Order: sequence, then C-alpha cells, then structure tokens
Amino acid sequence: MNRLILIIIFSCTASFAQTFRIGFSTDFLIENKYLNYEFGPSLNLECELENIPFIFQARVRFYLSELSEANNFSAGYTMSLSSFGININYPLIDWAIEPYLGVGVFYNVYNLKHSGNVHPSFSGVVYLPGSVEDNVTTEITAGIKFSANSTINFISEVTKTYNKANYKSGIFNFNSLFLKLGLLFEI
Repeated sequence: MNRLILIIIFSCTASFAQTFRIGFSTDFLIENKYLNYEFGPSLNLECELENIPFIFQARVRFYLSELSEANNFSAGYTMSLSSFGININYPLIDWAIEPYLGVGVFYNVYNLKHSGNVHPSFSGVVYLPGSVEDNVTTEITAGIKFSANSTINFISEVTKTYNKANYKSGIFNFNSLFLKLGLLFEI
C-alpha cells in the first residue's frame, strides 16, 4: 500500500511539470591562472515546475584544457574534464528576455596527459606524473534566456566555478570564470 501511495504522489508531482527543455551549450574559459584554455560542449536538461519559482537543470559536460607554462607547469600538459551535476536557477522576471541567477553542484572526473617524456626539473617547473583527483565543485551563474516563452531558447551565461582540485603535492585552485552560449528546445 505504501508503494502505491508513493507512486501516486510521484505521478501527481510529475504532472505539475510545466515545461521540459533539452539542449546544449558551448562553454569557454574566460579566466583561470593555471590554464591556458578550456572549452567544451555541455548537454542540458531543464525542468520548470508550475507554481515553483525555480528552474532545475541537469548538465553533463566535457572540457579540453591545457595547463599554463607561465605558472610553472611543464608545457605539453593537456587535461580533459568530464562532469555532471545540477543547477537551480531563479528567474528574476518572467518575460520574453528572462535574466536569472543560479547555483550548482558538479562532480568532476579529470584525465591529465603529457606529450613526450616527463622528467623532474630543477628550474622550478612542476611536472605532474599522476592525475588530479576527482572532486566536487560549486558554481554561481548569472544568465539570460532569450525568447523564454517560445519553444526554442538561446541562453547566455557567465559562471564562476569554485574548484579546488586535490593533488599529491597540494591543492590546485582551478577556480574559473566561464562564458556559456547555447540553445534549449522545449520537449
């Protein structure tokens, strides 16, 4: 009987869903002192519930990046980052152009590679013989959804990511600032 009640409750809750959207974005690094560049695609699934002022968004993303030689890393390191998580966005106004603020939590999986041979250096250059450990990060987002009341939406976001990745020799501060541009399609 308890299972039947739970099924009814979940079914009723799902029926309150006002809008589902699926889409993608391309994310570009604006600022990070340890990375020369970082960019990649993101797959977005969005759920907007009736009578609840928040928009829930699940994201899966993949970034390619390169560690900065200017900050004492050996040249030739490339790093890929796969992550998945959720954002909760709060629309500031309900209009055709909809600005919003949001927060998110993501789980990151790193893959660090170096081209050529890796040798320790006495000149202060850091060589990373292992991998950066997987971690959880938080984000703060400010964005604009254009044509918010139509079936196709263009989104533009600026996101500050708080990411302190653990490594054998200490903690790297991979805090970053991103520009994200994408499309969402109502389903």
